[in-house]
Amino acid sequence: MLTALLAACASTQEPAPAEPAPAPAPGMAARRSSADELLAYVAQVRAMPEPALSAEAAKRRREPGDLGRVKAAMALSFSAQSDEAEILALVEPIEKRAADRDVKAMAGFLQAMALERRRVKESSAARLRDERKALDAQRQRAEELQQKLEALSALEKSLSARPPEH
Repeated sequence: MLTALLAACASTQEPAPAEPAPAPAPGMAARRSSADELLAYVAQVRAMPEPALSAEAAKRRREPGDLGRVKAAMALSFSAQSDEAEILALVEPIEKRAADRDVKAMAGFLQAMALERRRVKESSAARLRDERKALDAQRQRAEELQQKLEALSALEKSLSARPPEH
């Protein structure tokens, strides 16, 4: 059986070499796709300190076209201080029109991320409001109980200060 397997392996032919990929058109070899450019930009802004991100976003807003808008939104999305409405204002128009599919895909991703960040912030704010209300109610209850305790202590002192009745 082993010899049959070895014979079968020996009889297989080498695959024909693949045809070489067509050479890129002149002038296109140096140009990166928008997906490659966006990935390289992510690596670049990821390393930026917080204060530089808003300056980077402002710089990218001045660039013409959708790619500049997406890059500005990307820079803002890496900043903890950014406003989701600002990110959405940059990417929503791109989502609504036919654009480069890679740029449109990144715009859709940034839009979804900004909407999720907004939802998380809103739910955190609501939870914080609820917790503050509960804390205020507990403080009020503690004050009421403290007042009752003080009233009972005063009553006990007044009763112990009276002379006993015969």
